[in-house]
Amino acid sequence: MDATGQPVACTQPRTHPARIAGFAMGERNHFSNFLPVIAALVQAGAEVHVWTDPAFRAALAEVGAGVTDIFAAGDLAAADAETRPVPARFVSFAAAHADRLLAEVQGWGADLVLCESFAVVGRVVAARLGLPWINVLPGHIADAAACRAAIQRDQPASIGPACRAAVARLRQVDGFGDITPWSYIADPSPWLNIEMEPGEWWTPAEQAALHPVAFFGSAAAAGTIIADGRGFDPARLRLYVSFGTVIWRYWQDEALAALGEIAAAVRAIPGATAVIGLGGAALSAEVVARLNCAAVRTVGFADQARELAQADLFITHQGTGSTHEAIAAGVPMLSWPFFGDQPAVAARAQALGLALPLAAGQSGTTGGLAAANVGAQIALAVAQRPAMVQAIQDARAWDIRARSARPGIAWRVMNLARMARQRAWLAEG
Repeated sequence: MDATGQPVACTQPRTHPARIAGFAMGERNHFSNFLPVIAALVQAGAEVHVWTDPAFRAALAEVGAGVTDIFAAGDLAAADAETRPVPARFVSFAAAHADRLLAEVQGWGADLVLCESFAVVGRVVAARLGLPWINVLPGHIADAAACRAAIQRDQPASIGPACRAAVARLRQVDGFGDITPWSYIADPSPWLNIEMEPGEWWTPAEQAALHPVAFFGSAAAAGTIIADGRGFDPARLRLYVSFGTVIWRYWQDEALAALGEIAAAVRAIPGATAVIGLGGAALSAEVVARLNCAAVRTVGFADQARELAQADLFITHQGTGSTHEAIAAGVPMLSWPFFGDQPAVAARAQALGLALPLAAGQSGTTGGLAAANVGAQIALAVAQRPAMVQAIQDARAWDIRARSARPGIAWRVMNLARMARQRAWLAEG
């Protein structure tokens, strides 16, 4: 990299350090999982340069990585402003910008490509350069094809002409013959898959499906949340409620209906209070006012780490990040999943004794919540709290062990990069 942090072309043979090109789109939740992997690689001695949203420049600079604006020649809307679900636009972006980014990565002399799972363009660049690529998975997706099928079934979609044209173009790239608008859910990498959950969350069959896989441990806030130390008092029950951010793009009515029943349930429990995080949803003051009362307070963007540190119970969509942040805070959960990997995370959390279903057999997309039933599940979680807290302590220990293995995973990635470089030199002959 030069003095401005831009990649400099590599013209001489190198033995060290490994050069790793990272790709991350503008999804902040995915980036929060991607950043610790970058930090571990830099700390292990790799040279890392990341093509991503410039909003992440400061965070990457802080860990010692170089940054190039992936949107320098046009933002996501310029590539595709119509397609929904929104991440399908990453397929459109890949077709529009792969040539430019390929040239930059090749000029820099990358040995290996590291992709957060939505970065379709990173996989395209790697395939066209013949470089190994590593997938950084933020969620619990053992079967990518099944997840794509479920999203097509459950999530409202409107595939625009730019995305359709992109699919046709990318099908000409070796290795991308079966690409679809839903290919932002990546199949496992044949070189290595870095999963943020500890290995104990995955069955042997699921681990085999992800092979080769390394379990990196949860990222960012989940590693630093510390409960506030207040003793549990069932007469002053404190709940935190959040369905994340993505749900509001597609299921606003369903989310509001569920929150209304949850708020009514809290109001009926003497001494209970709740904070509801709205994930930045653009709701009218009238709608918000219907949720707020003396016992219930809504927050546009909640400080989730702080709220979990103060909560006794978390009602959650069971996103992977939120789930592991709750574990870090020692907070039992009630599951209300919507889509994607959330039902799988909810089922696993329940099987491990960390969570209870908010309504058995129902989900955020199917509805079926009633305040009385919510209240009953809250009471059941209070009754089962000792066992749930013990299970959460066990799960937190798994995560601590996984995070202790991060230096070894970084060296594994660097060795793959070195082997790829050696193969390239031999091929050049």
